[in-house]
Amino acid sequence: MSNPRFPRKAGHFAQYLAVRLVLGVLRLLPVDTASALGGRLGRLIGPRLRRHEIARTNMRRALPELSDAEIETALSQMWDNLGRTFAEYAHLDAFRRSLDAGDGRIEVRGREHLDAAAAAGRGLVAFGAHLANWELLGLLQAKSGIESVLVYRPQNNPWINRLLETARPAVAGRLAPKGAAGARDLVAVLRAGGAIGVLVDQKYNEGVAVPFFGRDAMTVSGPAELALRRGAPMIPIRIERRGGARFRITVSPPLPMPAPDSGAAGLGILLGNMNTTLEIWIRALPGQWYWVHQRWPRNE
Repeated sequence: MSNPRFPRKAGHFAQYLAVRLVLGVLRLLPVDTASALGGRLGRLIGPRLRRHEIARTNMRRALPELSDAEIETALSQMWDNLGRTFAEYAHLDAFRRSLDAGDGRIEVRGREHLDAAAAAGRGLVAFGAHLANWELLGLLQAKSGIESVLVYRPQNNPWINRLLETARPAVAGRLAPKGAAGARDLVAVLRAGGAIGVLVDQKYNEGVAVPFFGRDAMTVSGPAELALRRGAPMIPIRIERRGGARFRITVSPPLPMPAPDSGAAGLGILLGNMNTTLEIWIRALPGQWYWVHQRWPRNE
């Protein structure tokens, strides 16, 4: 009797081999050339995928002020950015070296807010979104001199997941999977005065319904709950692609923190401020956000 799981495992392994081969080839190219090639392939392949229509629908609902032409331009920019981001996985270590060398590839603004929070010793939660190359979120934390952990969502394909886990330490500290499996790591890091890095813009079914672009969206609440309980600041970190494989990382002052005993009301305020911050970033650069994700309920 055949094993029904075998075709899925075989498919996962084939995907892994293809991704590893492509990343291996991209690794042989200079980072700018690899990024440009990834962007070109993204613009070519992306619009032919079913997720293109999901992205268009999401953008129209979230940004009704954009004309059809502006939406199509932003969609093309989105696929360019996603293609570049994939290609740049082959060169994550190069971005770490660029920041160390101060060669201008990565501009950093507001670093003092992160340093002040780290020096206070209460721990901190740095949050970002799937903007530009979001893998750079943990870059400053990894260089901050304090213990840090980056929350990530494991890939459905276990081989590809291990491949990415191998690449990410170049731009991050320790990794912790999203959900209960990594929760104890996060608590321990905050208790030790360390830093948590997390992307908070994707749908999280076990989260809290919070307005996002005018519609309720299930929002990850665990990191905010920990910050509220521990009195740790929540620090927004915005990543922008400035052209090609060049970036700006902007660290903003911590969000206003409700009283630790404010309960669900305080958590709601904190999560609302967090989502509002994301909205401001995305409105400014709609072509750099991950619109292909099904962020809102399908029946709306």
